[in-house]
Amino acid sequence: MASASGVAGPGASGPPTQTQHQDMPVVAQEVPEANPPLFPLSQLLRDICPDEAIPRIHVVDIGAMILSEAEDVWKPLVRKSLCASVVGFEPCAEECDRLNASTASSSSAAAAPTYRWLPWALGDGSVGEFRLCSAPMTSSMLEPNIPLLRRFVQLEEVTTVAKRIEMQTRRLDDLQAELPGGAAEFLKLDVQGYELAVLQGASESLKKVLVIHTEVEFVEMYKDQPLFAEVDRCLRERGFVFHRFASIHGRPMKPIHLLQNPLQPISQQMWADAVYVRDLWELRDHSRDELLKTALILHELYKSYDVVHHVLQKVDEVVAKRYLTPSWPPDSLGRAASSWLVVPSCRGWRSSTVAGQWAQQRHANPSVAAPASRQNIRTRLAEACLCPELGGQRRPAHSGR
Repeated sequence: MASASGVAGPGASGPPTQTQHQDMPVVAQEVPEANPPLFPLSQLLRDICPDEAIPRIHVVDIGAMILSEAEDVWKPLVRKSLCASVVGFEPCAEECDRLNASTASSSSAAAAPTYRWLPWALGDGSVGEFRLCSAPMTSSMLEPNIPLLRRFVQLEEVTTVAKRIEMQTRRLDDLQAELPGGAAEFLKLDVQGYELAVLQGASESLKKVLVIHTEVEFVEMYKDQPLFAEVDRCLRERGFVFHRFASIHGRPMKPIHLLQNPLQPISQQMWADAVYVRDLWELRDHSRDELLKTALILHELYKSYDVVHHVLQKVDEVVAKRYLTPSWPPDSLGRAASSWLVVPSCRGWRSSTVAGQWAQQRHANPSVAAPASRQNIRTRLAEACLCPELGGQRRPAHSGR
């Protein structure tokens, strides 16, 4: 049960094989940080409402194993002092010990969240068999579907079951006393095909969840696992709206692969990280703090600027209007930038000069004309937002699931 999932990008070494895991020493590596958003929403809120405390978010991480390829999706909230607590569940006992050791000194830092890592498998409360695999990040309460996985480059090697442990799963609904504030406001799930069972054991807990980041699969990588359609239906029935894929991954089918990166997918998409927001369209039962927390999560973690503006409109029209014209840090020459958004007007589309770039270029060279077409405006906005093919954050390359 890994804390992140993905495939190797250019320059990545690939997931560990069983031999690598057993024989090679573990070397501490610096985990790359996610790219920051265009500006800090928390600072904008402090400027608008100086007497109002910025709400801090309670995180629950189910499948919390440490990986070296990318930081945990919620880490930017910690860096911005927006995280009140992190409670993680990781049934691999050794990995859970590593998590507790890695955060033992962090909780004492100023504005740091409280951390707690528990060696439990979450699910629907049933007894099952936990499969510890050759690469621990692929371990699951479900049996790896080896006949399918061996069709793809280096998937069978990392999903071979090395040990089986009978394990009682626990329902998140029964663990509210373990959660500071009694709630999971940002819920991350990465349990290798067992996501639906975890959600079925969290019906009451989900009523307080604001945003969910969950791994989903499109093909049966584990035997009899629920696929994306079933997970999506479960969450929609509980009032969540699909927002986006934070990442989509696959592997090449043998024998064809790219020489420069054998793990880079060619066509087959197999798994993804999906993001859901509770009652996104109407946000009817959200308090002001819950709206602000939702906006902070979507801004800091996913750079979902248009949706954040929609949420802020439910908070306060003044806040939403200021979000359209944030205070930008000056550029390297000390010049202040203007707005970054393209907003609709009664005469069609107008641009507020994306990040002040066009105005600055024209000031330096009068022959540079700001593009007027809608397509050019959208292209510049996409560039300013650092949007890759998925229209969102640029995730670091991963070498394992």
